[in-house]
Amino acid sequence: LASIPSPPAEQPKETSSPAESNSVADKLISSHAFHASRVRIVLPPSGNTSGTPGYEDEDDSFYELRQGELLAIMKQTKDGKENGVLMTSAMRAKKEQSSRPKYESIKIRIRFQDRFCIQAEFPVNATIGNLYDLVASCLSDEGKASIKSYYLYVSPPVTKFLDRNQTLEKAHLVPSAIVLLGIEPHMLVSERPEFSSTWALRKELLDEAFRDEEVRKAHWEQQQANVKAEREAEEAARQMQIDSAPAVAADASASRHDASVESKLADKIPQKVAPKWFKKQ
Repeated sequence: LASIPSPPAEQPKETSSPAESNSVADKLISSHAFHASRVRIVLPPSGNTSGTPGYEDEDDSFYELRQGELLAIMKQTKDGKENGVLMTSAMRAKKEQSSRPKYESIKIRIRFQDRFCIQAEFPVNATIGNLYDLVASCLSDEGKASIKSYYLYVSPPVTKFLDRNQTLEKAHLVPSAIVLLGIEPHMLVSERPEFSSTWALRKELLDEAFRDEEVRKAHWEQQQANVKAEREAEEAARQMQIDSAPAVAADASASRHDASVESKLADKIPQKVAPKWFKKQ
């Protein structure tokens, strides 16, 4: 479990670094969370920014494997051992390393209980301790004073990350993952009976997130307006074609009528008949 404030984790040697960003979040935490870049706060969906959770967390028993699932896993493991080639642990490790895809960076979202997220990119050699450092760097003074401890985990099944020296790659968080932030009721001070990211996260980060959300919302609304205008223009053009169709049909009908009249008149005009004694030369 992490106590507040959290001591910085041992920093590994840097081998690669994601692209730099000029966001407020990057500038605020650059000196605290080692290797983290492109840091930003992701707001919860549907505008749920009141701090009240939009859903109820499942009980831990929800993530426990049932008997049938355990038997299926055991069968798959047994079949793999019977059909595979016997290898030493060193051979298996070498094979796993060679077949593992190479990634330049890892994108992590740390999701709070009310679905606010801290998003950042890390190099492949970053550790779980860097995630804890990132959370500690994004907490406000009020958050640090109100949260006594917390932990990071993934589910299902529930797997808590307590070893800060474990790399993100060893924790199977590549190339991207959503890591959950666990805060039990007893981990909050008595004055804070309910957790909320609106007071737990730094104000500068939240302000930037809301500004970005307004920009994205305005851009989306503009796109919708453009699509609506295009559809209205197409509908107007289609309606013009429909309106002009009767006039064209009327002109064609009148033309056919005139041709019919001319034909009838031509039939009524008496034709000159040559006399019987006339012979063509």
